[in-house]
Amino acid sequence: MQIATSCFETLKAISYLKKFCRHFAHKLPTKFDHTGGYVDFPFGDCWLRIKGNVITIRLEAETSDSLAKMEGVVGSHMERFAFRDEVKLSWVRQ
Repeated sequence: MQIATSCFETLKAISYLKKFCRHFAHKLPTKFDHTGGYVDFPFGDCWLRIKGNVITIRLEAETSDSLAKMEGVVGSHMERFAFRDEVKLSWVRQ
């Protein structure tokens, strides 16, 4: 299993989490509440957790190529949703 994580601080953590999950819920299995969320992508899993004002994103995929695809898709969407906070995600692979 390939894993990558990223996090960022914002006063709008719950708003961004809901927006992200609702966006993908139209096409993919998704769960979320006020503490976290999950999106089941065809090429991997995306877990989001909120603790205070910090959103932590954990990606899990079978291959490095799938993980790179996840980083691109999840990163570009979250950065677009959080553009007011000028979010730029950096991924750390484990």
